[in-house]
Amino acid sequence: MPQPLATHTGNVDMLYAVHHLADFETTEQYGYQDDPAAFPIENNGLVYREDGALLIVTRADAGATEVTVACYSEEPERDAGTWEAVAEASVTAKGGELLLQQLTVGPTGDFPILSACGPGDYRVRIHARGRDEASHLRPDTVTEFYLLQTWPAPSSPPKLLRDGDRWGAFQREEITAEDL
Repeated sequence: MPQPLATHTGNVDMLYAVHHLADFETTEQYGYQDDPAAFPIENNGLVYREDGALLIVTRADAGATEVTVACYSEEPERDAGTWEAVAEASVTAKGGELLLQQLTVGPTGDFPILSACGPGDYRVRIHARGRDEASHLRPDTVTEFYLLQTWPAPSSPPKLLRDGDRWGAFQREEITAEDL
């Protein structure tokens, strides 16, 4: 089992109900920080994908979520935790500085560069828990938890590995707001 090259856990203040994972060079080149609508809709309920950037869909649009990141040199084993939703998507780190960012604000706190092996294509496995419990009001306590694992890998289509939350089903338009 490969050991992570870097890890970090911290709270991320939310804006617009997404975590933004992007290469610094790409966000500057394409201006995503200034135009959130520039992302195309390719949504599996947990992640939107675009070359050089991923939008991870949260339930909370304000307040904080807890995020753990782990960077690897090869594909890690899947976390066997109590994750309700798990997906994978590819992202290109053209400049080698793949960072967790707040949409429209920029890099988030003390999180490491997630493209630990330099420029190139990476796979990101996103785990989520607590999206059904979160509210759109600013929560007083963290109710959403995320684990992001990254490793170098050729680009491939997004995969939904576990779809156990209602919020993800709503995002995929499988249920209506009344079902939440």
